[in-house]
Amino acid sequence: ALALLIVVVVVATSGGSSGDGGDCQGVDTSTAQQAGVPTIKLAAAGAAADADCPPSGQVTLGATQQARNSENQTTPTFALQANAVHVPPSADGERYLLWLYKSDTQSLPLGQETVDDSGNLTGGVPLIAQQVLLLPAFDSIRISKVSAPEAQQVQQSLQQQQQGKNATGVVQFVGQPVLEGSIAELGLDQLLQQAQQQAQGNQGADKKG
Repeated sequence: ALALLIVVVVVATSGGSSGDGGDCQGVDTSTAQQAGVPTIKLAAAGAAADADCPPSGQVTLGATQQARNSENQTTPTFALQANAVHVPPSADGERYLLWLYKSDTQSLPLGQETVDDSGNLTGGVPLIAQQVLLLPAFDSIRISKVSAPEAQQVQQSLQQQQQGKNATGVVQFVGQPVLEGSIAELGLDQLLQQAQQQAQGNQGADKKG
């Protein structure tokens, strides 16, 4: 199930967020934080930190309404939302990957997309309760810029896992880090409790089915 997250679309939005005169204004994280929404502040990483207008952003995590489809399978009930500005536009074949990162050998890709000339990226990643429970196992969320061969490498690794019995979705981290933020900032206690309850409920429903 984790491997299926790679197909989630992260869309680039039009419109500038740099204010007038190109003052390099970043994403305002205060609105989400004041509303009590679990929020990670994304800061420029790697070579992107040296840009004239370094990219910046935020990732928020919230719960959505739980539902089951016609096959009695639980649909995603949480959403990880990423917003970033001043992201360098992707060239032909390049795209950006959103990762859960622990180390270069233990990273989980969540979604991919190109960024248009506006440099603004906005995207949502649906998560089921079991995936939310995995978040504390990772240290940070990263957005990396990858080439077409690197994206293909990730896809092949996920496909190989799906052919085995112990698919985890964890693969080798690839690409150039552009943004990064600490998962510890989310303050996951309440959502983890909710996810645990949902996961237990889903297991009970599966056994009855």
